[in-house]
Amino acid sequence: MICFTIYRIIVGKDVGFNEISSIAIGLMMFFQTITWGTKREKDGILQEEELGKKIT
Repeated sequence: MICFTIYRIIVGKDVGFNEISSIAIGLMMFFQTITWGTKREKDGILQEEELGKKIT
């Protein structure tokens, strides 16, 4: 998505709302993926912890 948008800028074509919003959504998904742990690694909020008990 980012490379395609950069290509459009270099070629001189208009960059529209769709390109900007898709880059924003892609970045949000990327940062969410790298900040949350996996269930296998036991990262994040667990049910047996105090915060996990309050949530459940």
